[in-house]
Amino acid sequence: MINRGTFIYFFVQVEGMQVHANEGGATQTRGGIYWLILPAGYLGSSFWGMALVLASTNLTTARIAAGCLALALFIVLFIAQNWTLRGLCIGFIVFLAVIWVLQEETSVRILRYVILFIGICLSCCIFSSLLNELTSALFLISLVKRSVANVYSENYRCNEQFVFSL
Repeated sequence: MINRGTFIYFFVQVEGMQVHANEGGATQTRGGIYWLILPAGYLGSSFWGMALVLASTNLTTARIAAGCLALALFIVLFIAQNWTLRGLCIGFIVFLAVIWVLQEETSVRILRYVILFIGICLSCCIFSSLLNELTSALFLISLVKRSVANVYSENYRCNEQFVFSL
């Protein structure tokens, strides 16, 4: 949901977000192109996962990726409206700083692998979410209250299986 919110923020006005206990959720927006807004979380996470995986191939690009990630976390630290998100940002910034110091000051060369791990985690999160929605659409099991496939099928009068076959 964070990726969807940050991706949408630049294109439309986000009015609210709901997160359900079963990993589902919805974002209420105003403006923008609706069929581009719906998969924004998948597209944003896929892009950043790919960027971090590619950045992990070289030590210089891994340093740049870690610096950009730390800068983004630092910006979110001041924008965050609750202490849970602030605590996560602080913890992750400290984690990246410790890994960076270990990389530069000792013989431990782990920065590339940490950036690779973060990129893979972003990508795997998308695959598990898509697989969850795909299996619920194929077997007509409602695991998620309002998934992207449900919203597409309601708004554009198409079958959920058709949405995921694309």
